[in-house]
Amino acid sequence: MPVVKIRIDGLNELKKNMAQSPRIVHEELSRFVKTTVNIIRPMMRREVPFKSGKLSQNIQSKSNGLRGEIGPNLSAVPYACVYNCSTKIRTVKGTVPISCIKKGDEVLTQDGRYHKVLATPRFKAISKPNLVDLEIKWRIDKNHKITLTQDHKVLTKKNGSICWIKAGELKREDIVFQPIKKDYKKGKGKKYESKICRYCGLKYIKQGKKYCSLECRDKMYRINHPQSGKKRCETARKNIAESNIKYLKEHPEKHPNRIMCKKGFETSTEKDVRKWLDLLNVEYKKQIKIGNSFVDFYCEELKIIFEADGAYWHKDQSKDIQRDRKLIKNLDKSWTIIHIHFTDYRFSKNIKNNPIKNVYYIQVNPSMKSYVNLQEFKETEIVNTKKWIHNEKSKDKLLYDLTVDKVHSFVASGIIISNSFVHEGTKPHEIRPTTKKALYWKGALHPVKVVRHPGTKANKFVDRTAREAEKITPRILTTFINNINKRLTK
Repeated sequence: MPVVKIRIDGLNELKKNMAQSPRIVHEELSRFVKTTVNIIRPMMRREVPFKSGKLSQNIQSKSNGLRGEIGPNLSAVPYACVYNCSTKIRTVKGTVPISCIKKGDEVLTQDGRYHKVLATPRFKAISKPNLVDLEIKWRIDKNHKITLTQDHKVLTKKNGSICWIKAGELKREDIVFQPIKKDYKKGKGKKYESKICRYCGLKYIKQGKKYCSLECRDKMYRINHPQSGKKRCETARKNIAESNIKYLKEHPEKHPNRIMCKKGFETSTEKDVRKWLDLLNVEYKKQIKIGNSFVDFYCEELKIIFEADGAYWHKDQSKDIQRDRKLIKNLDKSWTIIHIHFTDYRFSKNIKNNPIKNVYYIQVNPSMKSYVNLQEFKETEIVNTKKWIHNEKSKDKLLYDLTVDKVHSFVASGIIISNSFVHEGTKPHEIRPTTKKALYWKGALHPVKVVRHPGTKANKFVDRTAREAEKITPRILTTFINNINKRLTK
């Protein structure tokens, strides 16, 4: 690990002070080391080659007396890896073996988007012999199989929450995530080509559409039809609105919410909350009118109202708070309103958990580090797991991994697993075939028996931080030496 070099001016004076009062000098210098470490740590996080909360947490610091250490919390053993060079990785161009993935390729990640590969680290399998085989349910006649080191993390659903768990800790019937199988024609033909939205100008892929979203369509419609909504004067529109309100007060059964409820219509969020209440054996009534508003689930025994809030339609919390104030006026003080808010990082921003008295917001769905785009991925079960130790005789076998930009994951053999990062790079090494007699890839002139890989270029972000710290540290030290002199003169 690199060391920060410091030039000390007035070293002779500092030695004299040390002889006079070693305790004061030691205290001040220890404080200097701790302060410097606390300043350098966020600098190192900024130098990390890609955005990852996991990597930021792994940057740790230690200060013991006159010595301070800071750097990634990594041992000499290589990072968690994938065994077997033929493990299929989902890329923009289709599934590609992990041994053929190159820097710059785009791979599918947990957010449903494709991100660039920054590096392809490889290590000898003998360095991490503890492995585990995972067999994942895919279809009736075939299952996905993958071999990982036991410390490699897999995105898993346990006890209703999504989290990262080491492959060695996974058991049979645990839930993991795999891409939703789409129509084989998806992405082929003119109707699946990328189009440009007529309103915002962004590229998108949708069948038979002119706009990327309904919002863009409505905005364009208003531009092309400025007369829409203006055929009646303001007084006429007010009279119509008042008459509609009066009619619904006299005939509440005619309200659209009541009609849709009788027909059995419910949103996906309402469906999830209903299943949860049924599981708890809670009695409730749906779409009950209180004042001028309808509530989703009215629990009279518990004196609780449950609201199922989707992130998009309830992104403005202030409107919901105004509505809740009106509801509370029509209820006893003992009643409670609980909003079960389904979080989405695009819309759910600054949600207060207890904005007013007797009103609570419970945010469900995970944080971004375990966020899964459920439009692209579905839940599936682990059929079988098998732990084993790598045979020392086959020393040429390699462990593979990918460093992915922005997102800490990629899809391998149909499941979402975590990626790694590289600081020191990898040495040149040989790649040999495992299941076939020769190696061949797109663009190669002919099959070959051996490929000599030049190695992965190092990304030494710790060194860059050390060079920056050398400029700042002397100024911090000067202030602490002045403090020592002041304390000694007193």
